[in-house]
Formats: sequence, structure tokens, C-alpha cells
Amino acid sequence: MVRGINKEPIFHEEKDRSRYLEVLAKVKESAPFLIHAYCLMDNHVHLLLQELEEPIGDTLKRIGSSYVYWFNCKYERVGHLFQGRFRSEVVEDDSYFLTVLRYIHQNPVKAEITRHCCEYPWSSYAAYAGAAQRGSVLVDTAFSLGVMGGREQLLRFINTPNSDRCLDIENVIPLSDSEFFMLAGVLLGGKPIACLMKMHPGERDQILRQFKAIEGVTIRQIARLTGLGRWVVSKV
Repeated sequence: MVRGINKEPIFHEEKDRSRYLEVLAKVKESAPFLIHAYCLMDNHVHLLLQELEEPIGDTLKRIGSSYVYWFNCKYERVGHLFQGRFRSEVVEDDSYFLTVLRYIHQNPVKAEITRHCCEYPWSSYAAYAGAAQRGSVLVDTAFSLGVMGGREQLLRFINTPNSDRCLDIENVIPLSDSEFFMLAGVLLGGKPIACLMKMHPGERDQILRQFKAIEGVTIRQIARLTGLGRWVVSKV
């Protein structure tokens, strides 16, 4: 995820978004990588990428520098456009891959820009729906469709209401592991956090929802410290 400096817009009009997709395509040709999903919002971009021939950090640097050069020339501005370095996290398994895929496509819905994923023209949703869209040739849909067993199943999953939390664009101070364990002790009434593994799913999920509601706590942190699978935590 990359965002505009001081939360300022990085796209002012449709031509800007089109240019960003053109940059993605150009860089993809010179240094191949896979794009599984994207969503271009006003002041930030979500990308689900898979590196191939070069580190993903180098790829994103190419994309960013090319777009910023064009953007600054067009709007007669100088200086940085993006706020610091891109933010990223590793997707380690198929279940979390699908969670991130859904999170990216539902970004406009959760931001209350559209009511449905299919209504937002600047994401990769149309590529999965099979509709023609600028930039849809960028998207490598085969892996996602294979994991879910087909287009219908995947679209149903993407459109399912959820409380997924992946990379957050807000400046939230992350909770330390020690602070997490202190809160866990309160929520569990003094019981060890390992007891979550043996709880009835209904009782366990209720506690997980309380964890996820705490500002600064991430799904990855909950999964890591409780020993529960990331898919189990994300679907609650």
C-alpha cells in the first residue's frame, strides 16, 4: 500500500488513474511480476503483487518514481507525492491471500464510495467478473480462481460482508506484544492465552472479535500470539 503525503490525493482525475495503470503495465513488461489485485483510491493504492525476477521493493520504486515524475510535470509541482516508503506485509498462505484479495476489492464499499464492488471502476474486480475494463489485462486471475474453484465461488466470497483488517491507512500506533498479553489476561479472566485453542468456536470467536476491535491490534499479531490460524482470525 502506498499513500499520498499528508493524506493528499495522488489522483485528481480519471486520466491520472489511467496513467498509473499504464505505468504498472510498462514496469510489468520490463521487470515481470504478477498483479493479483489492485484498487486505486483518491489518496492511496492497494496492490496484491507477487515478485518474480526482482525484489518487490525495487519494483514498487520503479512504479512510484515513474508515476511521480509524470504527476509532478502535469501539475507543475515538485517534491514527494507519496508518504515515505510503501507499506507491505507478506501473504504466507492461500487463506490469507483470499482475505487480502477481498479486502482490496471491498475498499470502496467500506469507504462508502459505492454500494457494491462491481460499481467501482478503478479496481481489478472487473477482471474477476469477466467484464472488459481498462487495465484488466494487468491482472493474473488464474491463481485466485484456482484456489476458490471458479469464478462464481470467488465473486461470492469477495462480496461477502466481513470485518477483515489488513494494512490500515490510518496512523494507528501498533500495540506491543506485552500490551496485548495484558489485555488478553483481562478478556480471558486471567486464563492463559493458550486456552483459546481449546475453546468452543462460538466462545472463542466472541473473544477474537473483542481483540480485533482494539485499536492497534492486527490480525497477524492475534494469529501469531494465540497460535490460531490467520484465516480463523480474519473470518470472525
